[in-house]
Amino acid sequence: MITRYKYKSDVPYSLHDMRIERIEMMDQSLKLFFEQGYSQSCEPYKQVDGTIVFEEADLDFCFVYLLSKNGELGKFNGEKFTLPDFLKRYEDFSFEVTDENYGYNSVVYSGYLIFPENNNVVEATIAMYYAGDIIYETEE
Repeated sequence: MITRYKYKSDVPYSLHDMRIERIEMMDQSLKLFFEQGYSQSCEPYKQVDGTIVFEEADLDFCFVYLLSKNGELGKFNGEKFTLPDFLKRYEDFSFEVTDENYGYNSVVYSGYLIFPENNNVVEATIAMYYAGDIIYETEE
């Protein structure tokens, strides 16, 4: 027997090439703020201003992985933080999303962290687990 499956995403907005400028913890939710919004996933692919809320985030399972500087190949020493610890340590950053993956109650964003105090970017991954909805708050 052969069973075929092809995942079809129905995420209404894309974060590809967008910059997260801040993440706030609010009660049991996480709120992402963007420098220039995000893009619609269907025609006309318009860029919209807005924020994203992940309801019922489980902060024990939300992590930031710092990988290599400038996305270099080869060996490197990375760091893993809980999201709350990362936000305490790095208050001023932006994160450019290059890839986004959605699964059952989880999201993983890959990209580059930019710290204003130095010229290096750091390849990084932000992984979040949540039990509620993803709410796209737009200014449309």
